[in-house]
Amino acid sequence: PSDWSTVRSVGVKPAAPTLEAIDNPSSEDAYDLVWSPVDGASEYTLEEADNASFTGATVRYKGTLLAYPVTGQSGGTWYYRVRASNLVGDSPWSGDQSTTVTPSALNAPSFDPIENDDGDGEYTITWSDVVSATSYLLEESHEPYFVAPAEVYSGTVSAYTATQQTSGHWYYRVRAVGPLDKSPWSEPEDVIVKTRVFLPSVR
Repeated sequence: PSDWSTVRSVGVKPAAPTLEAIDNPSSEDAYDLVWSPVDGASEYTLEEADNASFTGATVRYKGTLLAYPVTGQSGGTWYYRVRASNLVGDSPWSGDQSTTVTPSALNAPSFDPIENDDGDGEYTITWSDVVSATSYLLEESHEPYFVAPAEVYSGTVSAYTATQQTSGHWYYRVRAVGPLDKSPWSEPEDVIVKTRVFLPSVR
């Protein structure tokens, strides 16, 4: 037999995932988005839009998970699609799925810019008061998609002070709570806490 030929390789893009129908018969503001795994995929991108053409769509999630929990969604009809990707490229988009959310009687609060010019772990977060709100819920996340956020504040004051925050990029969102309803989540606000290295003093 002859010697082997020169080795050649070819990359293959992943196939499109399947996005499952959204289970939200009561038009609640919280529901789960679930899609199928794809062989060879290293990441998934989930898009959200308020129209079936996905004009002005936003990335709601990007990562390796196969599900994404939506909470505190604004009222209206929302459309979703997902695609897989690897080092070679992106798959086609999945078929889209949609759900309708009943509007809240409360408006979402809006954040004031977070001032932390020195990048330390202490800063104050403030937001607008909402008419008819009795309290506020503030969530914190180490990533912009709020997959597993931590509730860091629940109370009647429209402000929260972080102390001894660890280094990294932190994201926040807040919602108002009323006697019968909760508002949608605010648009997120972020802040960077820098790593500080203290050198020993020289005597």
